[in-house]
Amino acid sequence: MTTRFATLVFDRESAAPPAALWRAWTDPQARAIWSAPSPAVTVEYLKAESVIGGEEVSICRAEGQPDIRCAVRWLTMESARRSTNTEILSAGGTTLSAALVTAEIAAHGDGAALRLTVQLTSLAEDMEQGYVQGFAAGLDNLVDVAQRTMVLDRVIAAPIEALWQAWTDPQALPEWWGPDGFSCRTRRIDLREGGGWVFDMIAPDGTVFPNHH
Repeated sequence: MTTRFATLVFDRESAAPPAALWRAWTDPQARAIWSAPSPAVTVEYLKAESVIGGEEVSICRAEGQPDIRCAVRWLTMESARRSTNTEILSAGGTTLSAALVTAEIAAHGDGAALRLTVQLTSLAEDMEQGYVQGFAAGLDNLVDVAQRTMVLDRVIAAPIEALWQAWTDPQALPEWWGPDGFSCRTRRIDLREGGGWVFDMIAPDGTVFPNHH
């Protein structure tokens, strides 16, 4: 088949600020949520490292279709502004396409705008229509995820080890968690990967807000 080239541009606007849109675009857990274009498609992430030089590997599955392997390499990352990455799709050991993907994020009104430029090379078959459909639906999902994402940053004059201890110590965490005037009543706490924290936040007026993290 003749090699085909295409440049695809996708624009989206979001009520979320640039930092939240950036987080949704780059964070591995967020990408796992929005990247499937429809409920009929599942995306399994085998590797995800969203840093310059980092690699992301996922498998896209749809009933009646061959599994598609997607390998991403992050080339540049300017926080909340711009990223570039390569993306190679393959199936059954055959490379289907290669692309250079550039994401640009800018403040727009009270929210942010995203422009995604995909420079696509189709190899084994013409992939342009699939890219158009996949990215169009995926970016709609991304906007929804971004608008449900809060990014809170603090600079704290303490060593990283001390902050990590305060965040992960089952005795310390309930002591500082929650707004002023609230108390925290822990029912179960297991601070490890796959673990959980079940607790009540109790307001000054006695109202109980159950939580499960």
